[in-house]
Amino acid sequence: PSCPDRAAPSPPAPRARPRSPAPAPPAAGENQGKEQGKARAEELTREAEQWYRQAAARGHRGAALQLGALLERRGKLKEAGRWYLSSAREGETRAACALGFLLRDAGDEENAAVWWLKAAQNGDGNAANALGALHAERGEHQTAERWYRSAMDAGDHNGAYNLALLCAAQGRTAQAEQWYRRAAYAGHREASNALAVMLLQAGDAAGAEPWFSKAAETGSVDAAFNLGILHAGRGDEDGALRWYERAASAGHAEAALQVFLPLLREGDERSAGPIAARRAGAAP
Repeated sequence: PSCPDRAAPSPPAPRARPRSPAPAPPAAGENQGKEQGKARAEELTREAEQWYRQAAARGHRGAALQLGALLERRGKLKEAGRWYLSSAREGETRAACALGFLLRDAGDEENAAVWWLKAAQNGDGNAANALGALHAERGEHQTAERWYRSAMDAGDHNGAYNLALLCAAQGRTAQAEQWYRRAAYAGHREASNALAVMLLQAGDAAGAEPWFSKAAETGSVDAAFNLGILHAGRGDEDGALRWYERAASAGHAEAALQVFLPLLREGDERSAGPIAARRAGAAP
């Protein structure tokens, strides 16, 4: 499991302008098409479940894994766990890893670690990364680092990101940057954001901006907020507002404050009120 993004400190809030009106609601035909698509997807899922059950009952470990995953998505965790266990006992590494997460979420870290270890020893990078995170939480940093490296060797980029976080927490800045870069070049958006924060804190705003942009374009809300900070620091109020609004629309509370507080301070409650209502999902 990965640690949360780390965001750069915020400068004073820039002036803001109201957003454009909310888009019109979808047409009735569009809603009908979505409902039909949803019904068809549910029908296909039921059919898949029938086939998975038949195959899993005959001892097919891959089908047992898929059935467990389907049941877990539905919230049927006990039955999902039984199928994961059946699959894992037949040697399915991914099922052992999935069972570990199910046990961890149920509060049973000891048995989770047992199954993660089985999976990691068979080359599952996700399980190795999970073991690294577990040992890091316990303060066992050398063991955590070993498992993070094992995760990287297995192709799990979360291992590089979490190793970077571990190095950064220990003051090993050069190594942290190295591992952030490795994960970021592999497309890890949180690593891209964290690398940009590190560069910005070192005074390299020009080097930070492309990594913030890469992270934001792949869905990092913190990176969008940090781009707002970067533009605000340059005095680019319009650019800052665009990124703050983007982050705020995705639920970033601090970004929403950057958008709304200037309006309220200026007494423009008439403009701020409808915007706030739309953000909260309420009627204007």
